[in-house]
Parts: sequence; C-alpha cells; structure tokens
Amino acid sequence: MDATVPSGAEWLEADGLGGFASGTVGLVRTRRYHALLLAATAPPAGRVVLVNGLEAWLETDGGTVALCAQRYAPDVLYPDGAERVVAFTPDPWPRWTFALPGGGTIEHGLFVRPGRAAIVLYWQPAAGARGTLCVRPLLSGRDYHALHHENPAFRFDAAVNDGAVTWRPYASLPAIVARTNGVYAHEPQWYRRFLYAEEHARGLDDVEDLASPGVFRWDVAAGTAVLELAAGDLAAAGDAATARDFAAAGDAAPQAQTSSASPSSTRDFVAVRAGEERRRAAFPSRLHRAADAYVVRRGAGRTIIAGYPWFTDWGRDTFIALRGLCLATGRFDDARQILREWAGAVSQGMLPNRFPDDGGTPEFNAVDAALWFVVAADEFLRRAPAVDGDTRAALEAAIDAIVAGRSSPGTRGSPIGDATRSSRSAASASRPGASTTRDRSCASGRGRSRRACCRTTFPTTAAHPSSTRSTPRSGSSSPPTSSCAAPPPSTATRAPRSKRRSTRSSPATRAAAATASAPPRTASSPPASRVCSSPGWTRRWATGS
Repeated sequence: MDATVPSGAEWLEADGLGGFASGTVGLVRTRRYHALLLAATAPPAGRVVLVNGLEAWLETDGGTVALCAQRYAPDVLYPDGAERVVAFTPDPWPRWTFALPGGGTIEHGLFVRPGRAAIVLYWQPAAGARGTLCVRPLLSGRDYHALHHENPAFRFDAAVNDGAVTWRPYASLPAIVARTNGVYAHEPQWYRRFLYAEEHARGLDDVEDLASPGVFRWDVAAGTAVLELAAGDLAAAGDAATARDFAAAGDAAPQAQTSSASPSSTRDFVAVRAGEERRRAAFPSRLHRAADAYVVRRGAGRTIIAGYPWFTDWGRDTFIALRGLCLATGRFDDARQILREWAGAVSQGMLPNRFPDDGGTPEFNAVDAALWFVVAADEFLRRAPAVDGDTRAALEAAIDAIVAGRSSPGTRGSPIGDATRSSRSAASASRPGASTTRDRSCASGRGRSRRACCRTTFPTTAAHPSSTRSTPRSGSSSPPTSSCAAPPPSTATRAPRSKRRSTRSSPATRAAAATASAPPRTASSPPASRVCSSPGWTRRWATGS
C-alpha cells in the first residue's frame, strides 16, 4: 500500500440527492455506511444500501491476483489486495493503481454523477496486460443504519435485457441495474460475516452477511472494463440519458442468464468520463468541489446535508452552513432555493431542526434554528446580485412570522401553512413507524452513540427479513446474533421502509403536520462521532465529488 496515504482515510462520492458512495483508501469497509450504491429513496432521506462492495480479482497464467480487500470476523483480512496498491489519488475521483505480477499495472477508479442514484466503476489496464478480470457485486438491500444477514427471502433472480442485468433482492426496495461492456454469469453465492471495525469500536453490531448473484468477466487485453451500478427506478427518474450512455449497441442476443454488451459502450463511457472530468475541473478549488457534496435536492428545491455519513438536512446546520457553502461561493440560486424551501416551514416562531428519516413529526427542538434562518436570509438579501419579488416577499413574511412568534408569549404567533396542518397531522398520526424513548443521560445527543442509549420499539408489522438494527454489545466478547429467517408477522420489529414512510415533500408541507404545540422529543439523536461540514471535515473524508 502507498505509505503516503493512510489506509484508513475515507473517500466520499455524493450524488446530489442525499445518496452517496464511500469507503476507505485501504479498500476494507469499516463502517455499515461504507457502500458503493447507497441511495436516497425520498431525497435526501429514505436512504437504503443496495450494493455494499465488490469482490474483484484478476485471473492470470501465473495465478489469481486480488484487487480488493475484505475483513471477516473475528478479525481475518482476506484477500489483502491493498498490498498491491502502489498509488492512490482522490482527484478528480478516487483512483487506485495496482501493480501486477511480472510488471504492468491496472487502474481502478469510480465516480458518481450529480442527480444520478448510480456509480460508475472502471478498471483500466496498462498496455500489455493479460488475464481475465472478475468482479462480484456484494448486495444487501437494507436501511443504511441497519445490518444485513443471510435469509431465505433474498431473491437472487437476474433479468438480462439489452446488455443490462437487473436484480431486485426485495420487492419493497428499488431494483439494482448493472450495465457493462463485459459478460455476466449467474452464479449465486453468500458471503458471510464481514466485520466492520468502526462499528465494533463504537460497541454496535459489527458483522454482516452479503449476497452475490453472479460474476462479471472481462478480457483485460481488450481494454477498459466498465460497470455501472444504478438504483433502477431512482436512476431512471434522475437522468434518462444514462440508458443511452451505457446501453449495448448492435444486435446482441443474450442467453437467459448471460449478457454481452457491445464494445461501443466503452466508447460511451469515455465520453461520460470526459464530461465528468470537465464538470469537476470547473470548480475553482478542491474545497469548492468538496463543498458541492453537501448541497442536495429536496423536493423541487435544494437543502444542505448536515454531515456524512449518517445525517440528512438539519435546520440550524443548514442556515449556519449556507453562508459558506452558497453565499461565499457565489451559488446564489442554490441559496435562494434553500431559503424558499424552509421559509414556509415557520410554525409559532420556530423552524424544525430535523425531519425524521421515517417521515414522522418534525422536531422543533432547537431554539436558535429560526434565528440562524434570519441571519442567513438577511445576508442573502444583501449579497445576492438580484432577488425576485416573490422570493423577497416569502423571506420577509417568514422573518415577520418568526419575530411575531417570539414576541407573543403563549401563542408565539400564527404558524405559516396552517391550511394544510390538519390533513397532514392526520396522515402523520396514522403513519406506522418507530417510536423511540431516550435515557436522560443522552438527551443532548452527546456521550454514548444513538443506538447504544435509545430504547426503540417498532410497530407490529410484517418484518423485513434482511436487516437488524444496532444494539449495544453486552459484557460478552462476541457481538449479538440475529436470526437469519424472516420473523413471523406478529413479531414486534421493523417494517419495510416503503410501508413506514409516507410521501415526502417540502419542509413547509411536512412542518405543517406538527401539532399546534411543539411536540415532545421522541426521535433519537445522532451518533456522537459526527462527521460534519466544518473546516475539519477533511481529517476524515477525502471527497472527489
């Protein structure tokens, strides 16, 4: 491994929708949040992990060469492909260079394009390289806070059509679509007991089982190997043009479980890669490019992610960060959209600090969130070169409502958006979801991690068989175990995300679901080891988006 880059350093590629890909320079996944395809089903929330990682190797006349690294319980590193990494760079996206036996190299890179719930991976051999590249995607299909375990409900079925391979492990989750210029062979297999060191260190569940439906193969002498992994329905909605970018050309006729894309998809990949390089090169600096990962879509507007890997958008964090991420960088239209999205969420002089991942009642638990909104709105109105009348009126109305709410004891003013409050309140009250109570010792969100200090109960609904939530480890040295089989419908456990979440829209619509008084604090606080958008974030994350 290249000694100039710590193997534990983490990289991040964000899709602008709330989803992202992340991992370590040393190739080993150390967190449950490390994944290649982690998509936001209701941007920027509703995050699910679809593709966790890859098993990759090169078959040569001299033997097998590992191009990946995995850590299994109790603490077994196999294979250790990182020992062949001679160079790593995060620019313009994460890229590793592997040394091959007998000389020669192969470069592995990956990137995520904005607005696409998808990741593009490639392996580019040096001239003269020989052998067969083999890649197995490792799938789960779980909430991004959970862990996945072997179970009979996982569906390995593969649909092959026009050079694309589609899997849908669980009916309640988006399909996974793979487009490639290689050959796919359907060879289902479970990989058991991956160990996540960071989860272990935090006292959480740390072992996961992943499934691999099949393997992709390429002749490296033919040139660059390309593989795109996309969250089918979400990716199609984000950018229909990608189907043209990676679709097979010609009159290929794949067999029932085998597909071979035309080499023309490689030429399409070259064009896509060149376009993404130009987009990233247009940022004035790496800091500007890194900041772009935090500005994401919410509904028809924009918002700001409070931090990776587990936060979504929080009110006070959004308004604090907006001045640096948007105003200082000249992204005035993004700032306008963010402020307009939040302006309609004022209720009784306050703004929500957080919208729960499960679509529950917004949390009005930050007394200063509305004050930071006033600061951000004021700076926007003073610094933006031009502000349309509707935007100015909306921001001024929100500020007036905040002032009125804080100057009127008891009622704290009239909330904006009362017209939709009753209907949204009814919908929120009937929504199935998690109910969480917290120990007083962690009420501030500090100290122990979220899942180590919360007592969570779930509705009596048919459970998703694939995942388990984190639980604190007891005094024993071994992690808690989970049943592989789906629990009976009567078991009180977590329901599939798609059945727990209602349609999500703007902050204004969702804030209107809150009752007339500020709701009691019932949702859990974030884990303590927050990775945030402060200047110190670069100590943990190297982002290439």
